[in-house]
Amino acid sequence: MFAFETIFENIGAETVSTETQQIARGLRQRDLALLHALVEQYQYRLVRYLIYLLGRRDPVDDLVQETWLRVLERGRSYDGQSPFAPWLFTIARRNPFLPIRILLYCFSTPLTPTTSPGE
Repeated sequence: MFAFETIFENIGAETVSTETQQIARGLRQRDLALLHALVEQYQYRLVRYLIYLLGRRDPVDDLVQETWLRVLERGRSYDGQSPFAPWLFTIARRNPFLPIRILLYCFSTPLTPTTSPGE
């Protein structure tokens, strides 16, 4: 029984490894069909992650697009030795405009006076 479970664990690990190797190969070749499939698979998680970082939904769309552009630009650096999702989220988190967006959107809410004028 133990050997049976080990076989399936190894098959699962090989499948993940094969999948990540295919992603790495596709990114090196700038395969747009692969990029489309990755967007379909990871878009929702990426949006949720950026909402978590920013605390708001408003600025996320631009950052998502910038992240996918960076994936295209830096796809050659993905080696396929580890899962794709952490690499993708690292690219999103290391966006140089992210801290600026956080500051802009956190402090862009206008202050409302607690008392009306003349009181």
